[in-house]
Amino acid sequence: MFKKVSFVIFCIAIISFMGVCVQKQLEDMPPVEDITQHDHLIVELKDCNSGYLDDEIVIQDVMARAAEEAGATIVNGVFHKFEPQGVTGVLVLAESHLSIHTWPEKRYAAVDIFMCGKAEPRKSVKILKEGFLCEGIQVLKLKRGNNGSIVVK
Repeated sequence: MFKKVSFVIFCIAIISFMGVCVQKQLEDMPPVEDITQHDHLIVELKDCNSGYLDDEIVIQDVMARAAEEAGATIVNGVFHKFEPQGVTGVLVLAESHLSIHTWPEKRYAAVDIFMCGKAEPRKSVKILKEGFLCEGIQVLKLKRGNNGSIVVK
């Protein structure tokens, strides 16, 4: 019984100490209002060229052009072709990321664009639509870093 009580007291002491450490880290963080705002775009590409959405090389090219048009710097890229169809990929950017997942059989692609700094993610959207010959597009814009909350536009 004594061992169990001692262990519980020990655990409470550790948890209390960790709480003090976390509180100290939070106190050292800049105030929330110092966080800058950045755009995070969720893009629905519809009625696209199914051949393009199933071609890993075309997707890599269009994604690279979209990042460059936005003024972003590509750090690395990883793409994967699925069988029997579809491609997923991500470009790691100095400014954040640009990712895609395609469903050629539905002529649809889901794209995620998050960029900070001087990059302009909105400029990527036009390249994506034209590059994949999409007839429809829907964009959800999130303002990230807005005093700690997401603003949907």
